[in-house]
Amino acid sequence: MAWGHSRLKNDNDIADSPDLHPRRRRLLLFISCIGVLFLFLLILTGFCIMITVLLMHPHKPRYRLQDVQITQLLITNAPLQSITADNLDPVDSTLNSDIIVTLGSYNRNHHLDIYNSRLVVILYYNRKEIGGTYFVPFYQESQNTTVIQRVLYIRDHPLRHSEAASLNASLANNAVHFQSKIAARVQFKYGTWKSSWHRWFRVNCELVLSSFTAPSGSHLLFRKC
Repeated sequence: MAWGHSRLKNDNDIADSPDLHPRRRRLLLFISCIGVLFLFLLILTGFCIMITVLLMHPHKPRYRLQDVQITQLLITNAPLQSITADNLDPVDSTLNSDIIVTLGSYNRNHHLDIYNSRLVVILYYNRKEIGGTYFVPFYQESQNTTVIQRVLYIRDHPLRHSEAASLNASLANNAVHFQSKIAARVQFKYGTWKSSWHRWFRVNCELVLSSFTAPSGSHLLFRKC
């Protein structure tokens, strides 16, 4: 019995040791400080992001086809495919054309520059892609309009009999209908900071061009985007 009392007494002495409670308190204090610091950094980061978004509020750039000019267009008859019940509209022509595309890019942000890392204009006839052109990447300062120009080359694009007939009729009537798509991949820039993420912007348009044989030459008659 004496031995049992002695062991119980020693266990109580360890639990009540004056060196153990300060150690535990320091550990709890350290963990609490780490938690408070992490929470503070989290709140600070969220606050900075909110202020940045509120102050800068990135606006997407605006892209506009200012003019589209046909400088050359040639429809060449290809060897006629046999007309069958399964192929009533065979491919019997090819299209070759040079088209000058003038594009305006407007950065309407007050504090953010933009970097157009990829910019392409694709042209369609009868809702089918017939050609496209890429523009050289470029920076734009805030509140800036940049006008750029490229030649879109169409080479040996196959046309069905109905498409070739429709295109010839449009040229004769001096009103050629096309569709276009502008696709841009953009990064935002502020000072030395540049966003690591990209945003894609797309603009679809209906176009009517005058023929290159018109007295005033080819130019954009109508645009709806």
